[in-house]
Amino acid sequence: MKKIFLYLVIVLLFIPCKAQEDLPLARYNDLHFSRGLAYKDGQLFTGILLDTLLINNKLVTIGQFKEGEKNSLFIERYSADIKKYEGLFQEGKKEGAHYEWYENGNLKSEIFYSEDKMNGKESCWYEDGKKEIEATYINGMKDGLITEWYANGYKRSETSYVADKKEGKESLWYENGVIRQEAEYQQGNKHGISKEWYSNGSMKDSIMYSMNIIVDGTYNLYSETGQIERERSYSGGQLNKERIFLKRILKDGDYYENIQDIYYIGGEKVSGILKNGKKDGSWTVWSKDGQKISEEKYIDGNRLIRDIDGNYYNTVQIGSQCWLKENLKVTRLNNGVSLLLNDESNSYPTEGAYCWYDNDKVNGNLYGALYNWEALETGNICPEGWHIPSPGEWRVLFDFLGGENIAGGKLKVSGTEIWNYESEDPKKNVGNVGADNSSGFTGLPGGMKQYWFFTGKGGNALFWTSVRKYNLNNDKRDYAYYAWLGKFLAETGILPAALDNYPYMSVRCIQD
Repeated sequence: MKKIFLYLVIVLLFIPCKAQEDLPLARYNDLHFSRGLAYKDGQLFTGILLDTLLINNKLVTIGQFKEGEKNSLFIERYSADIKKYEGLFQEGKKEGAHYEWYENGNLKSEIFYSEDKMNGKESCWYEDGKKEIEATYINGMKDGLITEWYANGYKRSETSYVADKKEGKESLWYENGVIRQEAEYQQGNKHGISKEWYSNGSMKDSIMYSMNIIVDGTYNLYSETGQIERERSYSGGQLNKERIFLKRILKDGDYYENIQDIYYIGGEKVSGILKNGKKDGSWTVWSKDGQKISEEKYIDGNRLIRDIDGNYYNTVQIGSQCWLKENLKVTRLNNGVSLLLNDESNSYPTEGAYCWYDNDKVNGNLYGALYNWEALETGNICPEGWHIPSPGEWRVLFDFLGGENIAGGKLKVSGTEIWNYESEDPKKNVGNVGADNSSGFTGLPGGMKQYWFFTGKGGNALFWTSVRKYNLNNDKRDYAYYAWLGKFLAETGILPAALDNYPYMSVRCIQD
């Protein structure tokens, strides 16, 4: 290649004066360029391009055009001693080494070409002489390691290419020398773990890719201080949910986070509070156009269910079932129809009714209300999405907890402060020993009412089931089943209650 340069220089230097005088002369402002071709006076230009610069009062040649194309060694200058550009053209195509210089004389770039395509090494420098780019090309395509530097000398990036596609590791740095990004590539696609850091060195995110598609999972975006700012969930390569942590405060030893969930399928947004990593307080669902869809309340991560009266109930997951953790205390059906408050001793209504134990509403704060069968028969006493459990659903609960002889202790509140019923027989006053409420069900001994009298508070928990039997014992009496938790651990079962005794019992709802 150097021989070609030398030959052309010799040709230009020793070309006969007559021949040079025969070629038209022009400067840049005499020419018009269109689609890479030079025109003069509307015709493709063939001739010599002159510099505006004079050396020793003589014209200086930049290069030669042939039918509008550059076709010689082109040299542009800042001054007689300092070049600006130098490179060989053959029929308009770059060939060999092309150079650029800064006005201070320092080399700006050195790039090798073959038939107008970069082919070989590319080197670029900053004005002070520090390296800016080091790259290799084959037939116009990046191939090999390409490295870039900041003006302060620190690396900016380092990327491996094969046939113009990223292959292998790519690393990017901040201007202070701290790593910024690392990624693995395969055939130009991200493939493997891609990591990003802040300029202080703390992790920003880490995402797994498979051929440029984000692998299914949840990925965290961290703040510069290491706190989670966002959680992004992907499925099928698509972002389907994003959780944004808007605000964090520490209060009385508890950590509160105000967050917003965005669902990209359907466009819904959910906002609420996390307390020590668990949902707490109100969680609201909004439509895409900002309308409130629903609102739920949580305590310590457990969802609260709201009845039509505005009472909230804790929930508990036991095996495959989700139960209310408290006895129902609603006074209206979920369709808005009011239940009758039966606080009279000799009143036996045939419509849906409720009462408080001993006709004292204070008892309802802990034990909830007591309901007659007619209140249940409507099918509307539980909150929307919940129902009265069947005997079969109660048996599923008992069996999951080890059977009727064991389940009672796991379902009842521990201790004798609440389970405090005392019998006239001293031998029967040792109940509830061993109860631990390990299921979280929190069974409470709310007792019952039948006819005009109340009985069993502190010693019996009686919950209606959804099943009624007509003429069960051929005695022309109707019965309804209830689940029973007694004072002793083995006192657990499902029993029938004669409806002509006008019983009122507690209600626990189960999720549909």
